Amino acid sequence: MCLWLRVEGDTVTDARFKTYGCPSAIASGSVLTEMVKGRAIDECAVIDTGQLLDALGGLPLGKGPCADLAVAALHDALSKVNGHAPGRAAVSTGDREQANRDDDTG
Repeated sequence: MCLWLRVEGDTVTDARFKTYGCPSAIASGSVLTEMVKGRAIDECAVIDTGQLLDALGGLPLGKGPCADLAVAALHDALSKVNGHAPGRAAVSTGDREQANRDDDTG
């Protein structure tokens, strides 16, 4: 899963994701992006799989790793936020140059 965050000041103002996976992975990425929009970076950093599963209303048996994947992408993206200028997107995985092109078009 790739996760892009737009950060202004210490607030996540936008979040987008891309994944190739099952509906549970798509739902996890989608709900997570809604959870982080408008929140401070510090608040986002403490989001865990349990909180995402609660927000999702649960996932089918055996699909918990989909929520783990989304939360891992979030924490990876947040770890890269400090190295970016304000307003730039932080990319959790994938090619940074391609991700910035995707962010500009999407």
